[in-house]
Amino acid sequence: MVLGKYDFSIGDRVKHPKFGEGDVIDVYPLRDETVVVVSFEKLGQKKILLKYGKLELVKKEEEPVEAEEEED
Repeated sequence: MVLGKYDFSIGDRVKHPKFGEGDVIDVYPLRDETVVVVSFEKLGQKKILLKYGKLELVKKEEEPVEAEEEED
C-alpha cells in the first residue's frame, strides 16, 4: 500500500489521463519515490512514478470480510 493522496493497493482500479483505466498489479518503493505498476486494458503493463503519474482511484479493492461466529 502507498501512503499519500490515495492509498493504492494491488487490485485497485485506477484511471490515468492518457492511458485510461487499469488495475494495480504491484506497488513498490524506488529510492525516494513510489512506483505503481498498472495493467492497462489497451496498453498492457506500465510502471508509473506515483509522484508524476496523475493516477485517480476508480474503485478500491475490497478486502474480504470474515464472517463472525455467533455464540449461543
